[in-house]
Amino acid sequence: MATEKLVHKCDFNSLAEYVKACQKNETKIYGEKEPDWNWIGAADKSEVYNLAANGWDKDLDATLQIAEEAIKTVEDRNEVPAWHPVWDVSGASVDVGVLMTGEPEHMVDMPPVMVSKYGRVVTLCVSRSCSGSISVENIVRKGQVLVALAYALERLGYGLEIYTDDTISGSGGGGGCPAGSLMRTRVCVKGVHEVIDPKALMFALAHPAYLRWLNFGAEWETPAALREHFGIRPNGTYGTPHNPVEDLPEGTIYTECSCSAEDYDAATALERYLRELDILA
Repeated sequence: MATEKLVHKCDFNSLAEYVKACQKNETKIYGEKEPDWNWIGAADKSEVYNLAANGWDKDLDATLQIAEEAIKTVEDRNEVPAWHPVWDVSGASVDVGVLMTGEPEHMVDMPPVMVSKYGRVVTLCVSRSCSGSISVENIVRKGQVLVALAYALERLGYGLEIYTDDTISGSGGGGGCPAGSLMRTRVCVKGVHEVIDPKALMFALAHPAYLRWLNFGAEWETPAALREHFGIRPNGTYGTPHNPVEDLPEGTIYTECSCSAEDYDAATALERYLRELDILA
C-alpha cells in the first residue's frame, strides 16, 4: 500500500487572508457555469463575503444552549478536591494572630472543597472536508456541535486555538504527484489569545460556503501541476475528502472529514469530545 504524503500546504493565518485568496480566484471556481447556490448555502457570493466579515447567527441560540448544557454537565461531574482554610474552636493548627485577639475561633482546619479543574490550552483542528453529496443541513448540524464545544471550553476557562482543515487526496490524475499524495488548506480561525466570537465560528465551522466557495477559491493558489492532480478546475471535483494530517501539537483534537451522511446527536457528540479531552470523567 502506498504511503500517503502531504505534498502541498495552503495555509492561512486568519480568515481575512483566506477570504482574500478566494476573492482573487473567484471567477475560476465554477467557471462560466452558474453555481448551485442552494448547495453552497447562500444566495450569492456577496452573501458569503458578508457572512465571512460579520458572522452567521442562524441557529446560534440553539448552539449556545447546547454549550450551556455541556458546561453544566462538566461543572456537575468534573470536580477535584482543593483545600480552603476554616477557622473554628478546634482544628489542625493555631492562627496565632487571631489567638492574640482573644477570639475563641483561633484554630484553623483545611477541609477539602470540590472545585473544577480547568486552565490548559486546547487545540482543535476541525475538518471542513466533505463529499459533495453531504446535505447543507448535515454540514450545519456537525458544525453546531463543534461551535458548542469551542464555546463551552472557553467558558470553562481553557485557552483555545482553532484551525479549519480541508485535506484532499488526488482525484484528477497526472501532475507528477506520487501515489497517495495529499494537499491541505488550513486556516487559523481563532488564536489562543483571541476572544471567541460565536457568530464568526458558526460561519467557519458550520456554514457550507466556507468550503464550497471560500475553500474552492483558495485552492486556486495551488501550482497548476498540482491542480491537475487534485482535480482543481472550474466546476471540478476539488479533490476527495481526507482526514487532517496530524501535525499540530500533541493533544490536538482532530475531527474527521465527512464522506457520508451522519445523524449527529449534539449532546452525545459533544460528550464524546469532552471525554477525549479528559474534561469529563
